[in-house]
Amino acid sequence: MQVSTFITLMSNQTGWTITSVYLFLAVAIIIAKIVLRYVYKNKFYNIQNYLLIILALLPASFMFIIGDRWVFGASYLPTGNPDVDLTYSSFHFAFLVWMVVMAVAFAFIGNSHQKDKTKTYFNGRMDKIDYTIFRIGLFLLAIELFKQLVFARLWYGIDQYQWYAFPLQFCSVPIFFFLFAPWLKNKALKNAAYEFIGLFVTLAGLLVMIVGGSVFTDLVSISVHTMMWHAAMVITGVYLIFAKRIGTSYKQLLRSVMFLFGLIIIVQVVNVHFHFMGEYIENGPSGFSGFFISPWESGFGLPVLGGWQKAIYQSSLPLALSATLYSLIYFAAFTLGASIVYGFIYGLRTLFKVRTNKKISA
Repeated sequence: MQVSTFITLMSNQTGWTITSVYLFLAVAIIIAKIVLRYVYKNKFYNIQNYLLIILALLPASFMFIIGDRWVFGASYLPTGNPDVDLTYSSFHFAFLVWMVVMAVAFAFIGNSHQKDKTKTYFNGRMDKIDYTIFRIGLFLLAIELFKQLVFARLWYGIDQYQWYAFPLQFCSVPIFFFLFAPWLKNKALKNAAYEFIGLFVTLAGLLVMIVGGSVFTDLVSISVHTMMWHAAMVITGVYLIFAKRIGTSYKQLLRSVMFLFGLIIIVQVVNVHFHFMGEYIENGPSGFSGFFISPWESGFGLPVLGGWQKAIYQSSLPLALSATLYSLIYFAAFTLGASIVYGFIYGLRTLFKVRTNKKISA
């Protein structure tokens, strides 16, 4: 992204000073939470909740403070290409390490929440698992608000909005599930949403975190956003794998697969509506491609699938047929990926169970 020439850029010294302050605040909140829980034995439970909500909103505050004024310098971008220079840089590796540490921590937290079904939050509407997911949803909502207002230029009005950033991509939809799934009364639908997060969202987030590439920009705030966002996908997925015991029944995979199927239908319907809306709305959403499966998609940027998509969409097949055919291929590819994740989790659970039984019998 090119920074406006009317914006006064932030120096590295100022940027690092602000970063240090926010890191200190985050560490202080975490320490305070630990002290209140283990030293004061949850005597101030409400204060702990307030601290966790503040912690969830802290990254968004940091992003709004630095905005689009702090950009990576030549030391980080020697070629001037963020896709190349930031991938596997110290910046990238720092967030990979943070993701792993947090995923391990949330695995233990998820395991401890597994049997606690007491609905003590929002007047008995949520249990610990629901409330944890909802808090992560608040975190995603806050940082996405920054991205939409500043990076996608919604702050300057709908006529300036960059529709490619509309949050209806595969990695964007978790924000809706994290915020709304905890409120669902339908247990089957809620479980399907959580299983979708545990299998599909974890996979998508992990792939982006490992590959890097086009998710980076020269703006520090947006690159931090994308790393925190995709890491949160992995961390939340790992949490739910332990909290909801995903990987113990093939029905979990089937429910998540059907959930994806419904999502693809909804997104393709939105793609069609946006395309025709854009024909009579100035700077409308005609170029938007949700899940990158729109029949009018021209980028074909998805690895492997992009080649199939280009061949199908540029063929002589009727538009409706080509869109349906590619949607099914997209569905099959992601289902295969989630099946591999499920098989891996199931295998680990089986192996652990066998070793545990051997120790007991010995």
